[in-house]
Amino acid sequence: MGGKTLFEHAMTLKAFLNWCRKRKFLASDPLDGLRKFDTSVKTLRRALSLEEVGKLLDAAPPERARLYRVALVTGFRARELSSLRVGDLDPAKGTIFLRADYAKD
Repeated sequence: MGGKTLFEHAMTLKAFLNWCRKRKFLASDPLDGLRKFDTSVKTLRRALSLEEVGKLLDAAPPERARLYRVALVTGFRARELSSLRVGDLDPAKGTIFLRADYAKD
């Protein structure tokens, strides 16, 4: 888990602990003194160029290329793609249904 994600979780927990302290469920904040998380970017990411996408699709086996096309068009992540079932596809509407259990917030 990255520093930014840890920071967001800590802030959510801190808000809950503040709520608990206001209602006298806690005498003090157990996160007092928690050091800051390193939220600096570790890996620079970039989108593939159209030329790179073409090369990827040409080099991939047909079933993998199909999966890559779905990912490119929908923006689904690997876990979201792996959760898809045949019933999630609605060819009449041209839509793919992603169940909330697998969607990233």
